[in-house]
Amino acid sequence: MATTTTLPDILSSFTTATDAAIHGLPESAVLAPPEDGITLLDVKNEIFLAYLQALALRNLNVIRSIKHGDDASATHALSEALTKKLVEHRVYLERGVKPLEAKIKYQVDKVVKAADDEERDTAQKAKVAATTAQRAAATNEDGESDEHDDDSDASADAGIDALAYRPSRAAFSKPPTVVCPPPWKQPLEHPNIDHMQQHYCITSGPSPDVNTG
Repeated sequence: MATTTTLPDILSSFTTATDAAIHGLPESAVLAPPEDGITLLDVKNEIFLAYLQALALRNLNVIRSIKHGDDASATHALSEALTKKLVEHRVYLERGVKPLEAKIKYQVDKVVKAADDEERDTAQKAKVAATTAQRAAATNEDGESDEHDDDSDASADAGIDALAYRPSRAAFSKPPTVVCPPPWKQPLEHPNIDHMQQHYCITSGPSPDVNTG
């Protein structure tokens, strides 16, 4: 079942939509032509807007006359006036603005290109600044990490140095005692006995500790 919409509801909805559209429009200062702008382009926009308004008014006049059955002569007279105005605006656009626009096309393109280049340069500078800031932040983080690693390495080196320069235990060990038997107790020379085994000594006492660690 379709919901019946009353006239006050429609009016309220239309008012809300109109207010939203008005608030959504840019400010008048933005719509105003710049002081150093190109006058021909401003004139072209004004003529084209007037042409569209006259065309809409002519169509509205025709629709109204058909719907309400207005006087045909009055409707025809208004349509003739609006048609003449449309032709006038069209002549301004085709015979006036278009040739002049073709003559200054180079200057217009140059101005537009300069504006585009400036906008592109601004965006590029902003991008480079952001990249530089990110690299600087990353470098600071790496520097802090390196300092922490250097402190750890210095502590480890200090521990190694302390172990390397401590006194050797071999210096405090008792020197070995060498006891050689008297000559009459040494074994007789024999051709099959090795020379090192013929002259031997008995070493007693603790052997020096060669481990310095």
